[in-house]
Amino acid sequence: MNWNNIWEAFPKLYDELFEEINSDYVKLKSEDVSSLLESNGDIINFKVEYENAFRDFDSYLFSQLIENVAEVKLASEEEILAQDIFSRLDSFKLIDKYNAYQILDDAWVDISGDIEILQKESFDSVLIVDPNMITKKVNGKETIVQDGWVGRIIPFDLVQSTILKEEKDKLTKLENRLTEVQDLLDEIISTLSEAEGEYDVLNDSNDKFVLKDVNGELSELYKDIETIELTALREYVALLDSKGNKKEKIDFISNHPEVNWSAIPTNASGTYNKTDVMKYILSIQMNYKFPEGSFASKLSSVVVLLEEEKELKKKIKEGKNQLHELTKITIENLSDEQANELLKLKWIDPLVESIRKLPDVLINEITKKISSLQQKYAKTFVEISNEFEDSKENLVGFLDELTGSEFDMTGISEFKLLLNGDKNDK
Repeated sequence: MNWNNIWEAFPKLYDELFEEINSDYVKLKSEDVSSLLESNGDIINFKVEYENAFRDFDSYLFSQLIENVAEVKLASEEEILAQDIFSRLDSFKLIDKYNAYQILDDAWVDISGDIEILQKESFDSVLIVDPNMITKKVNGKETIVQDGWVGRIIPFDLVQSTILKEEKDKLTKLENRLTEVQDLLDEIISTLSEAEGEYDVLNDSNDKFVLKDVNGELSELYKDIETIELTALREYVALLDSKGNKKEKIDFISNHPEVNWSAIPTNASGTYNKTDVMKYILSIQMNYKFPEGSFASKLSSVVVLLEEEKELKKKIKEGKNQLHELTKITIENLSDEQANELLKLKWIDPLVESIRKLPDVLINEITKKISSLQQKYAKTFVEISNEFEDSKENLVGFLDELTGSEFDMTGISEFKLLLNGDKNDK
């Protein structure tokens, strides 16, 4: 990068950035180079002027490529657009025109391909969706099959992020919640103790819960739950198993008000069947609050999360299918205004955005170079020389403390003379 060009383009930049700069020393007014550059008046004006130069660039492209799509000459249109960009860049010498051209050339690949289809097949091609054919194994053989639909010109994702944004957001919300649920399950796994046999509810890889094993373990833990109501209910079940008569059942019921009998369906005789009682017992167990952090408490949470995960996956699958079909219908029924807007979003907006970011790319490059310069000259020659002298003095001090044979001491003495050679030469 030519620094002279930078100082010419941004005359205040030197004064605002540096306190001092020469071949041996560089000192910035702030370590935050990025903030200094962003607040520099010349750079602010530069970016404003650049923005003004490209203010109508998107409307120019809209006219050239969309409103007059039938008249576009593919062999020469890219050069016409390039010349327009170059003319807008004439007063911005620091911006590399070839960077701008590369952005145009990359975008032109897709734009020209779409325009070619539109010119050959008419503008109605925007409304066409084609079968999305993929290769997959069917009965062990590679087979070409249809997997949904794909827009001939307009991508499904673009329609879903604009016209169908509300529907897409609902699906995204479900997907985000699914991720949260899976993270919570992973978090619980991380708290399990293999030594205490808690890994028995996991798969062979110990990274997923197995619902059957979780329910089995919980069933055993439920048996250990003891409350006054559960004790009475179990006694009632024992009475049913022993074929107690109607009077015994009614007497038992009236003598145990601790049981919420109204929560259990009654039979014709005014008593309660074993099946209904067992269901009520299970509901009590499932709603029982185990001690926080206990294995049972974790498994209770796991069951709830696994059920939610299952339901979310079902809703997401259905939602994706519905959104895909709705997208197909939407594309096939686009108005001319909607079609033009989608073409603008696909062709023009990304190109314009990239062109408009070129000043930021330049400023980032300047920031990196100045930061590199600061690091290179972070220490002056004087500072380095002083550190070297201090290190020599420390080393000589350590050598003075050493003891040894006459031969060793002679060697140490010679080494000290070498370290202090500059002083001895004076």
